Amino acid sequence: PADWSRHIGPQVQRIDEPPLGFVMQTYENRLVLQIENHAAETVKLIGGDSWLISPDGQTRSLADQTIAPGSFIKLILPPVRPRAEPSGPTIGFGIGGSTGGRIGTGVGVGTTFGRNRVYIVDEEAYWDWDGGRDVKLKLSFALPDGKTLTRQLLIERQKM
Repeated sequence: PADWSRHIGPQVQRIDEPPLGFVMQTYENRLVLQIENHAAETVKLIGGDSWLISPDGQTRSLADQTIAPGSFIKLILPPVRPRAEPSGPTIGFGIGGSTGGRIGTGVGVGTTFGRNRVYIVDEEAYWDWDGGRDVKLKLSFALPDGKTLTRQLLIERQKM
């Protein structure tokens, strides 16, 4: 909508459209869109009727999401890719030598006991936004009164 047009930077920008609130800001070169539910009943983001067109022109679907009363959902554009990290204790073994001074050499081997967090990453869900091209976003919500609220956004990325 035209009345939504504004610069989004690190300072929080808020747009209220009852029963929803849209909170936007940039963080670490990403746009963070938080959608709040101010209603006393559940609101649903209808993923099948919502979409995003990434800067490369590809349409990307959004998942159905339920927004409980008094809570929010968050969209981060572009999405953050998950990474695998070891969890649990780590034990290392090594050997080393010294000439008696402060210079030493060594070789070590480490292993992780317990579990590693493993993520299966669907690369199609992730995209980059280097600038120059716009992102188009359509969001459809099922409201408590049985009506549907739809908003289409054009997001321009500008270097400031």
